[in-house]
Amino acid sequence: MKNSKDLESRNFVSKLKSWIYHLFKKDVCCEPSMDNEDLSNIQNSEVEATKNFLNEYKMKSDKRKYLLDLQKKFESKLILEKDINSEDQKALELLYMEQINELKRSISSVEYRIKKYN
Repeated sequence: MKNSKDLESRNFVSKLKSWIYHLFKKDVCCEPSMDNEDLSNIQNSEVEATKNFLNEYKMKSDKRKYLLDLQKKFESKLILEKDINSEDQKALELLYMEQINELKRSISSVEYRIKKYN
């Protein structure tokens, strides 16, 4: 009697293992087939997208560095307002506004911390 229950439990366990194996087994007929050309096109497009993103980030970073340098020169009176073109003036104004807003946020956070401790 003990052997028959043991066989039944083994049979159940083996069926369960088989079911799980077939559930997670990669089925070759169900996978879409891709040739090497499609894969290389996808990889190339991903590489191009990454390069474009990095170039765009670098351009923004370079533009910001340029504006900060221009701001330093303007504040130290090495460059006059009439020497700056209108596009750079607008960019400098936006930079100043951004810096002012950042300072306001930091001031309000410091005030909040002071009120919290008092």
